[in-house]
Amino acid sequence: MASTLEAVQAEALQLSTADRTLLIDRLIASLGTPPAVEEAWAIEVAQRLADAADDPTSWLPGPETLEKIKNDYR
Repeated sequence: MASTLEAVQAEALQLSTADRTLLIDRLIASLGTPPAVEEAWAIEVAQRLADAADDPTSWLPGPETLEKIKNDYR
């Protein structure tokens, strides 16, 4: 098995960065996520959406915010 693993790794390292990233995502997804983790994330997402809906004034425009942060740390 080690030689097979080494062969797969050697082949994977020949892929582009984008393809290696996609491969990593697929391998991680193949491990599965415990139902408790999925449920916890669903609860967190629902809470964040509710918080955002309750206070839309706290939303910040992405590009402008990033530019401000960059300027603050130059």
